Amino acid sequence: MTMLSPHEIATLLLAAASLGPIDADALESPDLAALEQARLVRVAVDEGQTKVSVTEDGHRVLRRLGLERVPQAATSLPANTNADASEHREEQA
Repeated sequence: MTMLSPHEIATLLLAAASLGPIDADALESPDLAALEQARLVRVAVDEGQTKVSVTEDGHRVLRRLGLERVPQAATSLPANTNADASEHREEQA
């Protein structure tokens, strides 16, 4: 994985903080280019405006840095999945 500069991390945070695609003019071009090359953001032109959105890899980087919360669905897994599986094997024996 590529090392990100503090400016690139800040740019990634700004892009992730928006509720939808953010206008590329609001972000620093060199940092944005580096993030796009690392496939952490996607840059698209829509109706003449350049929009930036964070990819799943970008969100994963932010979560690993502790800068983005884990989606609620991922935290609500069954608590005793392994215990349930071992009980099921014992019942079959």
